[in-house]
Amino acid sequence: MKISVLTPDLSHNCLGRAYMLARILQRRYDVEIAGPLFGEGLWAPLAMARDVPIKSLSVRGPMTNAKVLALRNQLDGDVVYASKPRFPSYGVGLIEKLAHRSPVVLDIDDWETGFIRDARRARTRRRDVSTLLSDMVYDTTVALAENLTGLADGITVSNTFLRNRFGGVIVWHGRDTEAFRPDRVSRETARAAHGIRPEEQVVMFLGSPGPHKGVEDLIEAVRRIREPDVTLALVGLPDGTPYGAQLRAQGASALGSRFRGIGFQPFDKVPEFLAMADVVVVPQRKSLATEGQMPAKVFDAMAMGKPIVASAVADLPYVLRDCGKIVEPGAVDEISTAIQGLLADPTGAANLGRRARQRCVEEFSWDALEPILTGVFKEYA
Repeated sequence: MKISVLTPDLSHNCLGRAYMLARILQRRYDVEIAGPLFGEGLWAPLAMARDVPIKSLSVRGPMTNAKVLALRNQLDGDVVYASKPRFPSYGVGLIEKLAHRSPVVLDIDDWETGFIRDARRARTRRRDVSTLLSDMVYDTTVALAENLTGLADGITVSNTFLRNRFGGVIVWHGRDTEAFRPDRVSRETARAAHGIRPEEQVVMFLGSPGPHKGVEDLIEAVRRIREPDVTLALVGLPDGTPYGAQLRAQGASALGSRFRGIGFQPFDKVPEFLAMADVVVVPQRKSLATEGQMPAKVFDAMAMGKPIVASAVADLPYVLRDCGKIVEPGAVDEISTAIQGLLADPTGAANLGRRARQRCVEEFSWDALEPILTGVFKEYA
């Protein structure tokens, strides 16, 4: 059996989830990834990935009927696995189902409506007509797709909020714990390669930052730590964007030489950067967007055996039970205190990291998720 994993935009970070699902399914089935390419190239962290065949269709402007047909003609799978309830993935998948009776399984890893509502609340500028119409089309298609999830032959989700809302089987944002192994990366070599002094204590955020990720809270939390050897590394800052420039400027202003802003990194470089960290922080803010989102990067840090500080948002308290420090979202003092506690107790921090890796191996590794995910597709084989 062949499965076509259909993602709504190969140039966006939604490719990360599609890639993970494809790699796990690839252990038992023939798999391809397909989707439109709305940007200039594949999402940077996976631009060089060659493990799964990727079929792309360059799209400039709207998804016309001709583009939809061209995308459908690329699909070779017996089953379509649509990533996200959006038209370029799930909508196209439903068309395939109607045209060819192909089973369609839907994966939901974010509450898209929550992001839309948050964006409306945060909007301060009047939009031009073109942007307004584009937003209206997007909002309408997402609402329609989320209301048509019952047409899917199966559903997978990434967290309990989404399961409670849409049903389906939870497939966590797992990690290949054989590729993410602390004993395969030299902490000292990695730190030396990036100019980090042996005495530095590195606090790290690694991921795609956004206003809901709480990075600004983390910058302030580290600023309140007066130790000159405690530094902050933000890894994954987008280059050439206003928000990326804002975070770089804010970090440099608050921390001076104690701040490092590092751009997007290839996915296979993530273990190297995590090896440099003494503490990893996932400071999610509480919002409509984050209650339906499970940060994938927490599993990277767990797999690498890192002590983690995370907000009590979504499933983070469950995932990090007894193997991480949980703080209230947006509570800068709590974040700062938790970081200082881990840095002051290296033995306790190391034990916490070991427990985090063990839990990741047992519950959130590709090995652990394989029978769950492949079980969803067993009836179509």
